Amino acid sequence: MTVSAAALRHEVTHAVLEQYVNKKNLPSWFQEGLAQIAECSSLCWNYTFSTTTHPFLPRETFEKSFLGLDAQDAQVAYKQSHYLLVILYQRHGIAGLRQIVEHLPELDNVESDRILQQIDWSFQGLYEEAQKNWKAQKSF
Repeated sequence: MTVSAAALRHEVTHAVLEQYVNKKNLPSWFQEGLAQIAECSSLCWNYTFSTTTHPFLPRETFEKSFLGLDAQDAQVAYKQSHYLLVILYQRHGIAGLRQIVEHLPELDNVESDRILQQIDWSFQGLYEEAQKNWKAQKSF
């Protein structure tokens, strides 16, 4: 069995994050989005829309495990999680992401709003900005 370098980087990101936060349950959008960013050897900070797109999923979808989603919604959730991280990067840069990640181990609560509080943002704000840009099919 051959594993692609991208798949390996994705799975290693999950493993490292899990150990780094002492197995706290990070929001799915953050875990999966960051793992997808890591798939590219130079990091995937871009997003290009395909010819067809799905509406942005409801906010609560991103807070829980994607395992309970049907195959189509799960695929969309992964893509939109990547998009959420791209929006976060566009707005706060690598310094903002570094600030979030560096503070994760010391947080008792790793819910979306708490981890984004490190950069004075809320998940609602991130979600609304991503949703608006997704609807406009804004690529980065």
